[in-house]
Amino acid sequence: MDKTQIDLDEFVFALEWHSDEMASYLDVETGRIVEVSDLLDDDGLQSRDEIEENTERYRYIEPIDSHESYRMMARFVDSLPEGEAQRALAGSLQRRSPFRNFKDDLYDFPDVQNQWYKFHNEQLVQMAKEWLEAEEIDAELVSATGPRSDPG
Repeated sequence: MDKTQIDLDEFVFALEWHSDEMASYLDVETGRIVEVSDLLDDDGLQSRDEIEENTERYRYIEPIDSHESYRMMARFVDSLPEGEAQRALAGSLQRRSPFRNFKDDLYDFPDVQNQWYKFHNEQLVQMAKEWLEAEEIDAELVSATGPRSDPG
């Protein structure tokens, strides 16, 4: 039997999406990411009752918390060679609004910004794989260009 395929981009979006009004679930039968809203009555969204009645089929995707996102940025900064970019980004994490500062400071270093996007993507793919493993779901993460290979 073929593995269920899960859209990697949608899954990563669910991992990063923080909303008090919206929650994301993985439908383990279809591989689809479904959203449930407390505010919207939209035919395109799954009903909360259906989700709650089928907890084996629908698995809640807990968004990555801000502490883990911060640690991800710190790991990236620690991986950089000593220099202006490393100092600037390390400083951005120490100031008020570190997420905003980090993104703003990245613009001053386009090469480092590209490295960050690659690093960030690799970290998210790894988190997605770990989530699937923890949930004991045997599935394949796929992107628009086909199956996703291991980062590295």
